[in-house]
This record gives sequence, C-alpha cells and structure tokens, in this order.
Amino acid sequence: MNVIKSTSRFRLTIPKEVRDRLGIRPGQSFRVTEKDGILYYTPISNDPIEYLHNAFVGEPSLSAELLKDRSRDREHE
Repeated sequence: MNVIKSTSRFRLTIPKEVRDRLGIRPGQSFRVTEKDGILYYTPISNDPIEYLHNAFVGEPSLSAELLKDRSRDREHE
C-alpha cells in the first residue's frame, strides 16, 4: 500500500510505481471527485473525445427525461 502526505501547500506526490503503471506525465491534469469521504483522481486525456467519454456515467440521463416528458405531453393531447 502506498501512503502519501500533503505538503504545507496541499500538494501530493504520486508514487513512482503508480505514475509508471498509469503512464502519468509531468503537467498532466486530473479530474478530482469525492464520494463518501474518498477522493478519486482520474487522469484527463488531452484528446477531448477521450476526455468526455464516460464523463457523465452515474448522472441522470437527460435524453431519458426528455422522452418521458414527450410521452406525458402526448397523453395530454
């Protein structure tokens, strides 16, 4: 298990073995999310399509809501 500590400026260093395994490069950006007190750092790709792929997993489906609304509208016509 890798243990890291934040600096006085709240910076974290990712252990080398993790960086190597994930192919993390200097200057790479990460998306930070929190769920139930756990922080998740997800590397962000420079490719905009790859970055947005699965970006909304677990979020409500807006298209499903739109289809429900249209169905209700048709029932009231």
